[in-house]
Amino acid sequence: MNHIVTFLPVCVSTGRNKEKNIDQKIFYTEDEMKKILCFMPALLMTFAMLPVESTGESENRSLHSIPEERSHSITGERKDPAHSSDEEHVIVRSRMLSIDSYEGVQKNIEELKEAEHALKEASDEESLQSRGYYASRNDAYHSVYGLSTYGDVVTLEDGSAWSVSGKDQWKTANTGAYNMWLSGDTVFVMQNKWKYTGYQFMLYNVNTGQEVEVNLSLGPVYNGLFTHWIVAIDYFNRLITLENGTCWSMSFFDSPVVNQWFINDTVIIGINQDSLSWNSSILINVNTLTFAKGIGLN
Repeated sequence: MNHIVTFLPVCVSTGRNKEKNIDQKIFYTEDEMKKILCFMPALLMTFAMLPVESTGESENRSLHSIPEERSHSITGERKDPAHSSDEEHVIVRSRMLSIDSYEGVQKNIEELKEAEHALKEASDEESLQSRGYYASRNDAYHSVYGLSTYGDVVTLEDGSAWSVSGKDQWKTANTGAYNMWLSGDTVFVMQNKWKYTGYQFMLYNVNTGQEVEVNLSLGPVYNGLFTHWIVAIDYFNRLITLENGTCWSMSFFDSPVVNQWFINDTVIIGINQDSLSWNSSILINVNTLTFAKGIGLN
């Protein structure tokens, strides 16, 4: 039987409060060495996942700077939005971009959007006629969980809260009108089609046929029953995998946005109302408060 010799540092006690390090020869058989090598990748992965303290400006952009108790858990118990407090929600735009990074991303987005619109300009009219507010995926459907009395806040099934524009609050307020919004109504989340209004998104109520301009004011519940988050990112191929196993191919034109996303970021699935895009869905990153267009592959 062949043996493999390795040298391991061993701490040997030579008396009270006295220690010295020596090199001791330890012999392993080939089978024993194979078993050790099989467990080495798992051991290295365990050490790699330990939280690492970081200081300075890089702390806001480090994966290890995410507090362990605030990270998602796939195997842990998922929470019911009905029994959650504000402290258990994802903080909107918790990872701020620097001014230079933000301006650079916005500039790249505008340039890529112009190129994308130019490619689709020929089929613009046909696309507008055939495209409506619909979801090609079941996970893009949301339901109204709660409404404030004056209609200024709409809460969805995942626990996310949306601030409604003042000019649209008459639609969501409890006025007793026949077409007022009700708990249980089906809604879509999409980017705002109107510019310079101060509201980034829109909610479209399938039951009433109304749309309201909104901003995301409170993120979904951590580990909620209907909360989604990123578990894998392939930046080169622009592929994102969520905790439910769905894989998303993100638009090339939104690469500057996706490149700022990290594993464990919370996302909300919406529909893409942009008629000049081939992508039917959008993913809204709650942590950066940005969105990117994409297509679900499964």
